[in-house]
Amino acid sequence: MDKHIFFTLLSRSWSIVAAAITIILLPHWIDQVHQGYYYTFLSLLGLTVFFELGLNQVIIQFVAHEAAKRDASSANGLDTSKLESLVYTAKRWYLVAAVFFLIIGFAAGTVLFMNKSQLSAREWLVPWGLVVSGTAINLALSSRLAVLEGLGMVSTIYKLRLSQSFIGYSLMWIAMSAGAGLWAVCATSLTAAAATIIFIRKVLSADKVANRIFSARENNHSVSWKKDILPFQWRIALSWLSGYFIFQLFTPLVFMIRGADEAGQLGMSLSIFASLTTVGVSWVLAKAPVFAGMAASQKYVELDRLFNRNLIKAVTFTAAAAAGVWLTLVISRELGIRFANRTLPPHDLISLAIVSVVNCLIFGLAAYMHAFKRDPLVWVSVASAGVTAAAIYYSAHHSVSAVALAYLASNGIFFLPLTVFAFLRFKRNLR
Repeated sequence: MDKHIFFTLLSRSWSIVAAAITIILLPHWIDQVHQGYYYTFLSLLGLTVFFELGLNQVIIQFVAHEAAKRDASSANGLDTSKLESLVYTAKRWYLVAAVFFLIIGFAAGTVLFMNKSQLSAREWLVPWGLVVSGTAINLALSSRLAVLEGLGMVSTIYKLRLSQSFIGYSLMWIAMSAGAGLWAVCATSLTAAAATIIFIRKVLSADKVANRIFSARENNHSVSWKKDILPFQWRIALSWLSGYFIFQLFTPLVFMIRGADEAGQLGMSLSIFASLTTVGVSWVLAKAPVFAGMAASQKYVELDRLFNRNLIKAVTFTAAAAAGVWLTLVISRELGIRFANRTLPPHDLISLAIVSVVNCLIFGLAAYMHAFKRDPLVWVSVASAGVTAAAIYYSAHHSVSAVALAYLASNGIFFLPLTVFAFLRFKRNLR
């Protein structure tokens, strides 16, 4: 385990700890209706993928490929002209995307919450606006972090994310304990925005290469968006847009169809097992820039060896953690511990536990193919999004238990086999 994997795991492990603390404490501070609003807030923030359109993933891979071309004997052998062109355009892309997200995201959430008005507008309207504003700022700044990650500063970026999350959650818990309700949710996104601004300024003052890349005042057109970026980005964009329907749509749909109570149960349960997937897949994602460099250098044997080793670790951890968490929730429910009754029943949690392992494998296989600046999963993702969205919509009219089973069926029976097939075909075509 090198420092990049260590800090990636540390950051993502904290997400499990933070989710666990939140799950335990929420029932003491807010009722089940407010819990439904809380988790619906979080799911709606995933709408950023409709504005970011996968560009961050493209930036990481593009920068890593360019960095792999430099003379290994020279620390300053990186030709920054293409990166300057990329960053110049990306900064403007993200500024426009952030403004559109601020307007459209706020409007979409407002319409949903007003149509399901279990709380008065004064309890959720301004908090929702602040949460969206903080997220929009983070979206506008995210391309800078993607460039630094592509340059190999993975451990540094995850140190930043760890500190953002720790401070943000701590402030949120303090605010909730003081009775702030949904106002407390603003702490995480606003803290992340402030920390990112401070971090970027520190990096630019200390790193000459980063400062030169980010300081470009005009586009030198070394990068052709149509030729160098778009062929990869449109596939990533479609995959990520599809991912929202596959992974994020559940809570808002259940909120709309069944109300805040059941949306809160589902949202909390999804949050628990999604956190496990996030940590598990870190063994793969922490090496994404390394994979991209090996792919650019055509070191396929070394790439396969490193990838296989890390994928096995990722899936093994996720499976063990999911089993342990499920057992903990079952025992907690039997002992009458309050937070356990805010989640789905044990038989539904089994479905989500299995899906967490399935998703870890899907994300890992996708990361391998992305290292080659390709995304053969694009149409698989689109088809899976359609199947999942339809299954969740119809199952939500039946029961939340049906939603959990539909999620397992769509990902385990449909999405995973198609992903494995696409991965194996991709590997054969490399030979």
